[in-house]
Amino acid sequence: MSVRVLYLDDEIELCEIFADEFANENIQISTFTDPQKAIDFAVKNPPDVIFLDYRLVATSGEIVAKEMANSIPKYLITGEISVNADYPFVEILAKPYDIKYIKKILDSMLQDQCELD
Repeated sequence: MSVRVLYLDDEIELCEIFADEFANENIQISTFTDPQKAIDFAVKNPPDVIFLDYRLVATSGEIVAKEMANSIPKYLITGEISVNADYPFVEILAKPYDIKYIKKILDSMLQDQCELD
């Protein structure tokens, strides 16, 4: 079993850090800097969870979230002091995000998958 994660941020370095930090034999990370490519990927290969940066070059993580299946849990990551999102994100996480907390989220998802088997 594995958890498939989609991470979208317009900064390639942050995508690389996210993948380096969280990818392992049980967690597959797909990173994107282009919102449309992330949307297309999520439609064709629905991930188990999505992490979206709030402020993107030409759009926002909230707008991108609305283009993806509502059934996929989504977390918004932002450096903004206060974001009032209309989209029902599981949670809005502050940048810099807490690595241990995101590991807990992913480990919990992995555990839930194991329990379903």
